[in-house]
Order: sequence, then structure tokens, then C-alpha cells
Amino acid sequence: APCDREEAVAEVVRGRLRLAGPTTATALGRSLMIDRDDVWIALHRLEGEGTVLRGQFTQPSGGEVEWCDRLLLARIHRRTVDGLRKAGLP
Repeated sequence: APCDREEAVAEVVRGRLRLAGPTTATALGRSLMIDRDDVWIALHRLEGEGTVLRGQFTQPSGGEVEWCDRLLLARIHRRTVDGLRKAGLP
């Protein structure tokens, strides 16, 4: 069945976020050569589905909002916590 443009952009963004790690809408638009506004719409759609999370993951507070696949972010968090434990940090 054919899908509309917003659906297609959301699927492309979803695929990129599964691999990319935390990134911004601007960086996604640039790397995918898709208008930032279309990426923004897709990100909000995916956030509504619970697929992606937004926050400040790698940048200091006040930078552009970052987005990350929820499952990928959980794996990154687990590895970070495991690394800290191995280093003897709380």
C-alpha cells in the first residue's frame, strides 16, 4: 500500500536513529538531505509512538535538542553504567 510523504520521512528517520546515536534534527536533515521541518515532524511523530526520546544527551544544557532511538539509548546507558562499575565509580 502506498504511504504518504510524512510516513516515508518518518521511516527514513527511524532507520537512521536506530544506528546514529544521539543527534539533532538539523544534523539528521543534513545527513539525510531532508528539510529540517520535515525531520522535525517525523521526530515528533516517532516520539508520540514512543520510539524516540528527546533530551540533552551529549551536549551541554542550552544546545539544540537531541533525539535518540529509545532502545539504543538504553543500551548506551547500560554500557556506561557497566563501565563506571568496572572503574569502581558509583
